[in-house]
Amino acid sequence: MISDSPDLQLELLTHETTHSLQYHMIGYTAFLVRYVPEFYTGAQGYGNYDVPPSLGSTPIGSVNPVDPNYTLDQIAERFAGKTK
Repeated sequence: MISDSPDLQLELLTHETTHSLQYHMIGYTAFLVRYVPEFYTGAQGYGNYDVPPSLGSTPIGSVNPVDPNYTLDQIAERFAGKTK
């Protein structure tokens, strides 16, 4: 049984769906080549799941799902509605 609230479940679903979009956009090999190192290092001095202020302040409709300035997880977190 999942004990997380419906809002947390929706955030997780959005995060993982964003990864599906990223995978579709850049392909299997490019996704893995990019995702694995990013998972351990983060980007712009922020942890992998921390949304940098510059990404958090970008209107959601203007966010590039594969922007090379951010990790794929940072972008997925932004789409999930997290801005901090």
